[in-house]
Amino acid sequence: MCNEGEAQQITLPNEGENVFKFTNFQSLIPYPFVLYADLETAIQLEVDILKNKMISKRVHVVIAVAAYTVCLPNDTFSSASPLLHVGYDCVEKFFDHLFLELKRIGHILTFQCKRLIMTDLDRSAFAAAETCAMCGIVYNPQNVKVRDHCHLSGRFRYALCSK
Repeated sequence: MCNEGEAQQITLPNEGENVFKFTNFQSLIPYPFVLYADLETAIQLEVDILKNKMISKRVHVVIAVAAYTVCLPNDTFSSASPLLHVGYDCVEKFFDHLFLELKRIGHILTFQCKRLIMTDLDRSAFAAAETCAMCGIVYNPQNVKVRDHCHLSGRFRYALCSK
């Protein structure tokens, strides 16, 4: 905090230190499964008696949950039906549902994995690629070009580097 009349010294970064670079390239690959969920709450009045004083407070209480899993590359792996539950045990039911979905998705990713499928156009695009589609690094003997594909559809996505 400055006093009135005092100038505040601001230090700016030096040239080259003022650049942010994106490095979280794995976040660019779309996730095959997305779980959408919604929790509904009600405001519940709670009353406590502490040291002969009555204290009331309002608390949000979860009373209903809905959840649905979508498989983006192959809708046949989406949830058969959504979880819909109303009651004070809905958070417990939601976590049970999450663990069941985790097992189901793990089973799909383990046993339904498709081999790479490449069209002539995909082969041409792969052959023509000179830099990684994610990080832009030029391919070389230490940074080999590899084929990336969707494991649920088998479709070729792009040429990536091995780093």
